[in-house]
Amino acid sequence: MDMAHDPHRRIAHVLRWPGVAGTEIATLRLMRALPDFAHSAFCACHPSATSRLFAGNGFDARPCHVAELRLRRPIAFLRSSLEVARSLRASGAALLHCSDLLAGCHAALAGRLAGLPVVCHIRNPHDELQGRHRLLLRLVTHFVFVSRYTQAHLDFTVRPG
Repeated sequence: MDMAHDPHRRIAHVLRWPGVAGTEIATLRLMRALPDFAHSAFCACHPSATSRLFAGNGFDARPCHVAELRLRRPIAFLRSSLEVARSLRASGAALLHCSDLLAGCHAALAGRLAGLPVVCHIRNPHDELQGRHRLLLRLVTHFVFVSRYTQAHLDFTVRPG
């Protein structure tokens, strides 16, 4: 079987921003560096420059609309997380890659509801996270930090392993 079409080798990448900058370019480079995997870019802003970047480079680009968690009104977030989880399952993804901390906060629940391991890329120091972000980041199964400094400056009550 062609590895690029093996559903057990598909990575879903969640990207939160409409514009193309460092995170989007780094994710595209990651996708290119892993040719033995199929990739889907789940773009929060679709259509956008971000979704066009991935589609224009031959990658599957899909909408991914996750609401912001409001602790006093969580229903919209829960509904959108369930919808994204259905989309992740339908894509055949075996792994969810959150391109940055905010993508992890918005999509980790959906990934776990879809039964996927969730990897979150942390590119910047975050010395002061909101409580709801700390709560959501507990759903991430693995973190990838760009540096030890960035890892040391993630405001997390229990440091991720």
